[in-house]
Amino acid sequence: SNAAEVVAGVLAIAITVVAIVVQLAATRYTHRITSMFVREPVNVIVISFFVLTTIQCVWVSASVGSADVTAEGTSAGLVLTLVMVTLCLLLLLPYFAFVFVFVSPLNIIERIRRTAARGLRRADRGPEAVALSVMEVIENLEDIARGAIDHGDRSIAMGCINALMEFLLEYDELRERMPDDWFVMTVSKRRNPDFISVAPAVLDEIETSRTWMDVKVLRQYQTLFSHSLNDARDICNLIALNTTELALYGQRKRSGLLQLSLRFLNSFMR
Repeated sequence: SNAAEVVAGVLAIAITVVAIVVQLAATRYTHRITSMFVREPVNVIVISFFVLTTIQCVWVSASVGSADVTAEGTSAGLVLTLVMVTLCLLLLLPYFAFVFVFVSPLNIIERIRRTAARGLRRADRGPEAVALSVMEVIENLEDIARGAIDHGDRSIAMGCINALMEFLLEYDELRERMPDDWFVMTVSKRRNPDFISVAPAVLDEIETSRTWMDVKVLRQYQTLFSHSLNDARDICNLIALNTTELALYGQRKRSGLLQLSLRFLNSFMR
């Protein structure tokens, strides 16, 4: 019974510390951190193990009662319970280390990029829902970068900028597998903040050329470029360099990406 109280108390402390750390990171960078953390398998396994250990302690305490503790079954139950309690205490520090690594900004950026990449591979199951989800992920990267620029965290902003380019290159490798519905400029896509102010004729051109994802990513670059002018010139340089890389990639692989990259480079110069 004492062990059950100890494990329950340790679990309460762990949840309190983790909730504070995750909430601070979510407030500082992006709200998506909370949902990513909740879905992380390591968290589910560790918290479940703590809960199971507490239940095990309660049941062993209730079942032993006045029974003979030298009995084979009872003795095995006690040993198993003590082993589980010991593991819970030993897991605490590594788990805290995992949490702090998880909420590291650069790790969060990489996880967000991988989440978007995994979503692309599920596009055939529901193109519209996946497209909206991927667009939200791209906007989250832009939000993180803009907040990092405001706080002077250049390395985080550069990580987001590089992640956007890596995502677009990875998307280009999967373009041929995308269903036709993926490239349709639906009402939901047209109402996105990056497209709602675009002329209908231009949106029709984007739909015909099947380049709405390229435009979406490059619009994030344009926003960050404008936001960094006169304050973070190294960020502007990186955006221009990455756009140039996309243009060179488009020259080798796809003319549509080349033309878009040149247009946005002209916008940056202007």
